[in-house]
Amino acid sequence: VPLFKRFKSQWVSLDLEAWEPVADDAPPELIAYRDDLIASFCSHLEAVQPRDDYRELFELSVILLGGTPKRGIRFRRPGALHHARWMAKVIYGLKIYLFRAQLKLKAKELLGLSRFVFFALYVYIPVWFVAPLAASAPAHDLAFAKKLVDYHDTGLAEATAKVFGRHLWYLSETLVALAFFDDGTSLATKREMAEALEGEVSDDPPPRTTLK
Repeated sequence: VPLFKRFKSQWVSLDLEAWEPVADDAPPELIAYRDDLIASFCSHLEAVQPRDDYRELFELSVILLGGTPKRGIRFRRPGALHHARWMAKVIYGLKIYLFRAQLKLKAKELLGLSRFVFFALYVYIPVWFVAPLAASAPAHDLAFAKKLVDYHDTGLAEATAKVFGRHLWYLSETLVALAFFDDGTSLATKREMAEALEGEVSDDPPPRTTLK
C-alpha cells in the first residue's frame, strides 16, 4: 500500500510516453505464451465489458505484454485503492511496473512487484475472467491447477495452491458432468467421460479432490 500511495503522488511528474513493457528476461512461460495472452485479452475487449475497470485491466495487460489495444495506448490517472477489490491492486501494479524505470524502486520493491505482476498476467487474470462460465469450470480449474504446478515461482504457486485447494469441494462426481456441456472440452474427452460412466460404480463416494 505505501508503494501504491507513492506512485499516486508521483503520477503528475511521470512522462507517460516513457513506459516499458515486460522485459525479455521475464518468466519463460510468460514469454512463450505472450502472443496467446494478448489475443485472449483482445478478444475479451471485443466483448461488452460491464465495468470500466474490467476494460482498463485488459488494456493495461495488452500494453504491458507489448501489444496495442484497439482504442490505442493511453493511461488513466490512478483512482481510489479499494481494499475489498483485488482488481484495483492489479491495475495499480501493472501501471507501476510500466513506469518502474521512473519511480526509482528499491530492489526488494521491484522483485515483489515483478512477482505480483507476472503471476497476475499469466495465471490470475485469464482464470478470473472465465470463472462465471459454469459449464467450463471443471476444465478451467484443471488447467488452473496445472498452471500452478508448473509455475516457476514455487513460493507463489504453493501458497496459491493451498488457498485454491480449499475451494475444490464442488468438483464432485455429479458437478464434474458440467463438462459435457462445455464447448471448450473436446469431443474425444467427452467420449472418454461417457465410457467411464459405464464402468463399475462404488457405493462409497470418491475422496475429496486435493491439490498438492
